[in-house]
Amino acid sequence: MAIRGDDLDAAEPEPLGGPQSPFTEHDPAFPMPRRADRHRGIPSWVYVAVGALVVAVIAIFMFTRGGDDVPTDAPATGSAATMEQVCTDVQQLQVLRTDALGRAQDDLKADAAALKQAGDKATAKKVNQLVDAVGEVRVALEDQLDTGEATTAMAKAVTALDCT
Repeated sequence: MAIRGDDLDAAEPEPLGGPQSPFTEHDPAFPMPRRADRHRGIPSWVYVAVGALVVAVIAIFMFTRGGDDVPTDAPATGSAATMEQVCTDVQQLQVLRTDALGRAQDDLKADAAALKQAGDKATAKKVNQLVDAVGEVRVALEDQLDTGEATTAMAKAVTALDCT
């Protein structure tokens, strides 16, 4: 058989795998396994996320509803109202910073004056003792001294006021 040069140029090139390659683009040599029940719907993680969101909303709703009702009693007057204010101002003493203690000390001085004006001199004296104890704690904090004795005195003065 004789092959001429023109016949070689006219021949079709064979694929890279050669004519014996049985695999095509749609039929790979190592196909990935597929589940028979796989569907093209919503992924399962979406259901989990939506369920968690619903549980969170229900929990927030349940924990924020109800609780303490607004009292319908008449507002307190005189020394009772002032004593409520004293107890509110005592809560400011939880922050042991000189600026916070200074504000609480000023508020308690005003409360002591209001109690004295309302005629409750015994409670006004206790509040003034608390004011002095708060001043000692402030000095100890500012001078970076031991605050043990000062805070103990302040705690005793708070206990004497019976703010529960």
